[in-house]
Amino acid sequence: MAFLRKRVATIVGDFGEALHELRELRGFTIAELGRRSGIHPLILETLEKERLEDLADPMYAARHVFVLSETLEGRSRYLVEMYQQLLERRGQLKTHSIFPRPKIRMRDLFVSSRAIGFVGFVLFVLLLAGYVGWQARIVARVPHLSIETPREGATITLPRVTISGVTDPGAIVTVNGLNAFADTSGHFQSILDLPRGLSTIQIESRRRYGSSMKVERHVTYAPHP
Repeated sequence: MAFLRKRVATIVGDFGEALHELRELRGFTIAELGRRSGIHPLILETLEKERLEDLADPMYAARHVFVLSETLEGRSRYLVEMYQQLLERRGQLKTHSIFPRPKIRMRDLFVSSRAIGFVGFVLFVLLLAGYVGWQARIVARVPHLSIETPREGATITLPRVTISGVTDPGAIVTVNGLNAFADTSGHFQSILDLPRGLSTIQIESRRRYGSSMKVERHVTYAPHP
């Protein structure tokens, strides 16, 4: 053990060379060292070859260096300081501490894909709310109903009367409870048999799933003597 510590203390060179020599002194292959330390062999090889550009976070890799020094029974501060010097030479050391406290920025809390998904979800909710509101206004709106014939208070000399008018396209029209034919433009017409005397004609236009509009016409059937 004393021999190992002496050899580590006299290692001269870069961090990668020191880590490589320490591993060989211990008699470990990269695969065996990875198994003992729990660090992936690819990361170990990257550290020995000092390919910092292949590391996702070179600063975080200092934790791996500490674990490796403990596994190899070397001096952890020695290897960590060599790694810190390597980071300084490469211009990747942003603070004096090897384990810096990262400064959290608000934009770091957002992931682009998640932000896009969130914006899409908000747009979908807004569109859905707008469509539901538009449908609700259509359902709540009273349909237009205009009666062309007969006029209010008219006297009819024939036993039949023609009821015609205009309503909203798609509305359902009934005359005294009977369906009246309506075309696609909203024009409708119906023929009704009248008894002698005064009759009340009730015309109703209603939406399929909504409100309705009712109009009454009072006509008198008085045949010629």
